[in-house]
Amino acid sequence: MTQPPPPQQPKKQSSKTLLVGTVSIIIILVSVAAFVFLTFINKPKPQITLVNGHEGFQGLNYVYYVDVSVKNNGVDGWIKVYAEIKGAGRYETQDKRVYVASGQTYSLQFVIDISLWGALSNPTISYRAWANAD
Repeated sequence: MTQPPPPQQPKKQSSKTLLVGTVSIIIILVSVAAFVFLTFINKPKPQITLVNGHEGFQGLNYVYYVDVSVKNNGVDGWIKVYAEIKGAGRYETQDKRVYVASGQTYSLQFVIDISLWGALSNPTISYRAWANAD
């Protein structure tokens, strides 16, 4: 009488294969984390260094000028600069997107038409400017 062959034992995964898989996963996770971290850290850091507002004429239109200088304290990149004026119960905001190299300062002028805002030389017009990395 012949005996049936003994049942086969499940193959054990070698510890070497398990170690290689674990190290591979760790390397991938560290790479992704480093990429995400550097993406958020390495970007422009804008700083408004000058804001000046004044009224004037552009052609036949009565306008309000907002002069802005922005310095990039981060890496080269795009910066979005905003200017806003408020007065006579109204407000208007404009923005411009500029590329500024690291350590450089960029000057912009926003021109906002206030012809329909009421009396000329309205002393209640206030202005402000801010910037964000884009």
